[in-house]
Amino acid sequence: MQSQIDIEQVKRLATNARPRQLIPLWQRMIRAEIDADEASTRIMAREVLAIIEDSWANETTALFNATKDWKVQEYQQFHGFDNIEAWKIEGPLRAIGYSVSDADNLPKELRHALLHRLFNGPIPPIFEARYLTDWGRPRSPMRLERISNALRTFGLLRARLLPNGKVASSYSKWKADYDYLETLYKRYKFTFGWKYFPRPRT
Repeated sequence: MQSQIDIEQVKRLATNARPRQLIPLWQRMIRAEIDADEASTRIMAREVLAIIEDSWANETTALFNATKDWKVQEYQQFHGFDNIEAWKIEGPLRAIGYSVSDADNLPKELRHALLHRLFNGPIPPIFEARYLTDWGRPRSPMRLERISNALRTFGLLRARLLPNGKVASSYSKWKADYDYLETLYKRYKFTFGWKYFPRPRT
């Protein structure tokens, strides 16, 4: 990792690159933090993550100060962009690379790590300020509620499509990830109530 990552170069990249361009490196560092055997590699990954997330936080502040319109040009860089209303539900999860598709085949540990960082840190500022406001601040009840409600919405839509109680792998992963968040954060007793995850129709 140390031979591949130049911290000073990462700092320059975080200063000059568009927020969207930092997402692949951010995802790579999350994987490194999970999978690396050496402590020095995990430390390096955390340092890079901190640089990127500080950059995103600064850009978010700039968005609030600038009152920009929808940054559609940023949305359009992501595969599957076709409906901005759908993006209002799933935008941050899709933007950070969260997926339950068999094609992407993200391991459970990586999905959970992505959701955990989405709750605890800044959302990539490829969205306009009003939309980011709707997702709340990091580590806030509003942020956690938006993430959990997005997972429930995905599960509800899938449940309506599944005949005879058949549970697809995507539905199972959404429910497992929702259960993970509930188990991890319920002890903080946030003001919103954890809702029953929808079952497939029978």
